[in-house]
Amino acid sequence: MENNIENLKEISRQALIGRYDQFLDDFYGVVTIAGYKYSTSAVLFEIDPIAYDDGFNNWLDGELGETIQEIELKYYAIYGSQG
Repeated sequence: MENNIENLKEISRQALIGRYDQFLDDFYGVVTIAGYKYSTSAVLFEIDPIAYDDGFNNWLDGELGETIQEIELKYYAIYGSQG
């Protein structure tokens, strides 16, 4: 599959992380610890940042692999028809 530059729009890593956080929070819901409620993404990030990063990379590969490209450490959303 070949994409020309007109079909790509740069998207920040922070924006992708925001999407991943939303996915985690929507899928797993709220975490309650000693009566206090926290978002799943925040708890995972604080408790095990390596697992958080691993999950982010797996999510990016699996969920967005067809619509996101990484080129020289930058991320690009793919728009328009292919071919």
